[in-house]
Amino acid sequence: MVFLRSLIKIKDFFPELPVNFETEFIDQETTYELLLRILKLIKKLGFNRILVVFDRVDEDSRFSNDAEQISEFIVKILTDNKLLLEEDLQIVFSTWVTPFNFIKDQVRTQKHYCPTLRWTFEDLTNALNKRLSAYSNDSINDYKLIFDSSVSETEINELFAIANNNPRDLWHIYNHLFTAQFELNKDSNKIEKEAIPKALYEFVTKFNYYEYYPRKSNARANSMDIYSYAKYLLKLDNEVFTKNQLNEKGNIGSSLNNYVVGMERIGLIGLENKQGGVAYFKIKDPKIIYALKYGFEIRRD
Repeated sequence: MVFLRSLIKIKDFFPELPVNFETEFIDQETTYELLLRILKLIKKLGFNRILVVFDRVDEDSRFSNDAEQISEFIVKILTDNKLLLEEDLQIVFSTWVTPFNFIKDQVRTQKHYCPTLRWTFEDLTNALNKRLSAYSNDSINDYKLIFDSSVSETEINELFAIANNNPRDLWHIYNHLFTAQFELNKDSNKIEKEAIPKALYEFVTKFNYYEYYPRKSNARANSMDIYSYAKYLLKLDNEVFTKNQLNEKGNIGSSLNNYVVGMERIGLIGLENKQGGVAYFKIKDPKIIYALKYGFEIRRD
């Protein structure tokens, strides 16, 4: 009964507010003038340094992971130099690199600081060790200690390579490792050699590639997206290839150039080099390379 009374008190203090989201916005110039007035008011309150942070804008569910829609939204902010150079305001804007690359040529990247955040191997190992320490009550402070002696350092380092400098991917890989080891031998307190290929197969084939690669919000199932691209890339003999080799293996036909441009645009492949006037491309995603190496399929569920 006491618990119920406390809930009633919470509701009294924090009643539900009927809030409607704006769907129509006033024009940029009017918005800017309104912002300047707000800045003056804030400074009168005694604040000298005003910082506005835009974070996870690209994760809004209304964009449906459509990189072009995201880029169309953020370009209005990132190309408004009057706003970005306002002396009374400092803006920090973080976004997914793919939609940013769509509009990068419109942004004054030499005038505005535009770093690409990357995790180094040292960053990842430090974070992994701290994570293992936290979940083991400080009994494990070195990720190498959880592996059986039969596992080589090369095999362990391959886990980091497939994680592609991404901590979230690394956590998923280790989750698959623990699951695979439990299925192989639930009494073992070490990750054995046999668990690694089983875990990586699960990680690569069941990964949600739409987390990292864009798709059209209204796209058809057979449209050009990461899964369509992967289907053709996995027919190749090697991670480095030419357009002709891609067409010979995939029989893409007249859409070949569109496929290559599309894969480059989302960062799935990149130009490796040119020899004798022939362009050689390379698959950039280590998960796709791993699937190619071991003959896995990558399909939508």
